[in-house]
Amino acid sequence: MTVNGCFDGITPGHLFLFGYALAHGDALVVGLNSDEYIMRKKRPVPFYTEAQRVAMLRKFPFVHDVVVFREDGPSDFIRRVRPVAHCIGDEYRGRAVEEPTCAELGVKLVFAPRLPAWSSSAARGATVVEP
Repeated sequence: MTVNGCFDGITPGHLFLFGYALAHGDALVVGLNSDEYIMRKKRPVPFYTEAQRVAMLRKFPFVHDVVVFREDGPSDFIRRVRPVAHCIGDEYRGRAVEEPTCAELGVKLVFAPRLPAWSSSAARGATVVEP
C-alpha cells in the first residue's frame, strides 16, 4: 500500500490516513514530495526539510519505507513502487491525478474518508472534534 503527500507537519488526519491505508494493505510505503515541490506549489519554505520529514516518517513503526519524489504528481512514484493499492483522501475522488496510472498498472485506488477537523488545511481556527 502506498500514500503520498508533503507531510510537512504531521497531523492527526495524516495518522488517520496512514491507519486507513494500512487497514487495506500489509505494508506502507510513503511517497514524499520534495522540498522543491513544496516551495514551488505550497509555500516559500517547508516547515521541515525533506531530510527531517523522511527521518520523522521513518520513526513510525508502521511506515515500511519512504520514497522522495521530485515530480509534481505521484505517477512516477507509483510506477517505481508498483503497489497493490494506493490510498488517497476522498476529497480527490473524481479528480485523482494518479487514477490513470493506477488503472494502467492494475493498482487499486482506495479513498480514505476526509476528517476536516483534523486537516492541516482547516487547522487555522478549527475546533478539533473526534470523528
